[in-house]
Amino acid sequence: MSSIKAVKAASQSFVKELKNKAAKGLVEKDATKLVHGSSHAASKAQLFATVDGGRLHVGVGENYVGSIDSYNNFVTKFVANLFGWSTKVTLNGKTRHVNKTDYVKWLNNNTANAPVTKSGLGAFTDMHLLEIKAIEGQGRMRDHISADKSRRLFEKMVQALVVNKDFNSAAKYAGKGANLDDYFWVREGQPISVSTLTADLADDKAYDFRAGHYTPLLYAAEKNNKVFCDFLRKLQANPFAQGEYVQFTKRIMEVNPVTNIFKNEEFTSSDGRLVTRITLKTTTQLQIEDQVSPKVDIIFDPEANAIIKLESRQPVVVEKYSKNIERYTTRYL
Repeated sequence: MSSIKAVKAASQSFVKELKNKAAKGLVEKDATKLVHGSSHAASKAQLFATVDGGRLHVGVGENYVGSIDSYNNFVTKFVANLFGWSTKVTLNGKTRHVNKTDYVKWLNNNTANAPVTKSGLGAFTDMHLLEIKAIEGQGRMRDHISADKSRRLFEKMVQALVVNKDFNSAAKYAGKGANLDDYFWVREGQPISVSTLTADLADDKAYDFRAGHYTPLLYAAEKNNKVFCDFLRKLQANPFAQGEYVQFTKRIMEVNPVTNIFKNEEFTSSDGRLVTRITLKTTTQLQIEDQVSPKVDIIFDPEANAIIKLESRQPVVVEKYSKNIERYTTRYL
């Protein structure tokens, strides 16, 4: 069954009001900082790094500050070091091998340490000591990395948020460029799903559970984590995304199974007996009914960094379909 989309019709006037506030600058008000410092003291802000497409992308707080050509596997690291192309830098406890020429260019363009030359790179091995200029207008990290990389970071962020309840790790993935506007399902008694409401559910099992459909911002607001909400807003997460709570029920009507001989083999056992091995195939056609009952719509309140719950008037969605289940069993005669 396809993913159940958030109800768009609920309280359109409220959403319009939020957009008007955003246009007046009320949504982006001063917030409690998740990262230290600001664009005026960027060297103290948290640094983020993401390797994608052979380049080391760097961010300071919510701001993107360019990328550096890097060597990211054993072979390229060895060759670059052998020919003197690379230099080592440390960032967030990791050692990175970057191209000397490109690193010099990046340092001169993005730090207050200019002018820098190749011969002087030994003074710039620890990126946390650099006076990095977080220039507005270069966008966010996720604007510069691939969609596939951003999606993988999103999935790690959801795991950190929901399963590990680790908002610090979630902030790291957000800063590294995770997609902030994708949705995920939190399903009671079932694993989280970053795709559809019914992903990875067994075909031949009945279900009845409540589920929430969230973006990271909506989830953080529900959990009352205002610091993380502020950071996501600085990263320009969509404040107008709408989620929902639903009740999902799967009912199964089983048609009488049909069993046939799939394979008949004779062989001699280790003690010299003639043994017949029969493989039976049992086919059962299941008549399945999936029912989704929308309960509540979720809207983000930017002034309170909280969610607003609205009663849903969406009709019940019912989908009926059949599924063949095959099982094989072996008998010896």
